[in-house]
Amino acid sequence: MSSHRKALVLILFFWFLSVFLHLSSEAGRSRDLRVQEDAREDTVRDMVERIRSESGESPEVFVDPDALPVAGEEESYDWPSDLFEPPAGPDNGRTSSDGGGSSDGHNTSDGSSQRLRAYGTIVIPSIGCELPLWDGAGKVELRYGAGRMPGSSEAGTPGNLVIFGHRMRRYGSIFNRLGEVCIGDSIVIEHSVQAFTYTVDAIETIEPSSLSAYIGMEKEGDPGSCRITLITCTPIGVGSHRLIITGHLASGG
Repeated sequence: MSSHRKALVLILFFWFLSVFLHLSSEAGRSRDLRVQEDAREDTVRDMVERIRSESGESPEVFVDPDALPVAGEEESYDWPSDLFEPPAGPDNGRTSSDGGGSSDGHNTSDGSSQRLRAYGTIVIPSIGCELPLWDGAGKVELRYGAGRMPGSSEAGTPGNLVIFGHRMRRYGSIFNRLGEVCIGDSIVIEHSVQAFTYTVDAIETIEPSSLSAYIGMEKEGDPGSCRITLITCTPIGVGSHRLIITGHLASGG
């Protein structure tokens, strides 16, 4: 075999080897991601059951702060930190770099686990969404459900109840199917042994820089209204814009 042919054979061999190793690596990452997302779904389901079983007690859940990360979770939601005044106290939901209320105030003393305080649950029947709703919208809270923005209105009270959630890649996970919601659909917030039902009025896609106009406490010309605003990134896997779903309180107030 000529030296030229030997060189060509070696080049082809190493090319096929590199392709094989790449495909093996991608298959491994895909398998690990499936395992992680299976774990997330199981954990979220268990958390919903626990929150409901302890309704009225604002149950606290302890989680590993390094577990189940979400791709892109470090990106900011770009809402101004001074738009809402955070609640008083040591666990005041300080603003973090991810654009939600930080979980920094919820750490345990040994730093090995993090405490999440449940606000209740959020249910959107039309898309089969049933999630824990945390009192805070920081990085760790949003790995396990949706998060109420610190300082936004309480469920069933005048003002704007603002809720953040991730638009996950896996079908049905967290707010993955939020883009399927239609005007007239119901959003149910279960909080303190009560259920508050909101009816969807509007669905919009906006630039992140326009977000502050959608999460103010009162709608212009409609003082005292009880509203809800759901916020997530869109398109799925890109996140360049924000999907905004707003509604009014229909029952439970």
